Amino acid sequence: MFQTGAGLCVMVGFRARWVSFLLLLWLAALTYFGHPFWAQSGAERATNESYFLRNLAMMGALMMVMATGAGNLALDNRTQGGNGARR
Repeated sequence: MFQTGAGLCVMVGFRARWVSFLLLLWLAALTYFGHPFWAQSGAERATNESYFLRNLAMMGALMMVMATGAGNLALDNRTQGGNGARR
């Protein structure tokens, strides 16, 4: 439920920077504890390493949203006076 709601917030640009930060924290913990490929072998290791690297890529995208914001079409920009300027 958290993932779905947070993903929708980032997608429409509602408090995208804060939500991206929360998602980043949650995804970092999930990645470390949920995909410990370093403690496995064989096909299980390959599968978990793939998931681990996929999650690292998503964390990079979340950091980009944290750094740049959601963009000109974000809901947050529409409520800040309507000029579309970034904060």
